[in-house]
Amino acid sequence: MANEPNRRLMRMHEALDENLDSEALDDLRSRLELDDVDSAAFDRLRRTDRLLRAAPMEPAPENLALKIMARLAENLSPERLRGSSAALAIGLAAVALLLTPLLAVAGWLIISAVSSATILSGLVGQVVLVIGALMSALEALVDGAQDVMTNAPEASLLLLALVPIAVIWLIRFRWDDDWDPGALDERDEAQ
Repeated sequence: MANEPNRRLMRMHEALDENLDSEALDDLRSRLELDDVDSAAFDRLRRTDRLLRAAPMEPAPENLALKIMARLAENLSPERLRGSSAALAIGLAAVALLLTPLLAVAGWLIISAVSSATILSGLVGQVVLVIGALMSALEALVDGAQDVMTNAPEASLLLLALVPIAVIWLIRFRWDDDWDPGALDERDEAQ
């Protein structure tokens, strides 16, 4: 009798709406006298009903729906969507940048191991495992980035600001000892 609590609740609502006949109303009253839980629930419903009936009935202010829709549309502005798209593009470019050397090394190993079938089969198995692990790690990274972008759209602007820093870091890493920030300043002053 899973529907019995729902049926009792419906009868309570009908009693408050004055839609019950006298016999059903007497039955409900006798049931409420016997069951304290139903009696407490009916008292809460009655208090809520009285509050709602006593509340002033005023129409909604003019253009309330338009104001709400405009506020919701602000969160979907093209500027924010553009920032998220740029961050996603940068992330995908970084993934491609990271995977290209790995795939090149894997290709070279496969080509060099073609002479031996056992080495080739073992190598292919290992490469598949490594690529699978990398793909699952990248998938987790992308899911995390999407969660961050969803929860904090401002993070995309931060990532966009980090691109020049990353490029400078890569240049510095490439030329390691040759990197001299003062040389750039001297060249700018000479011009």
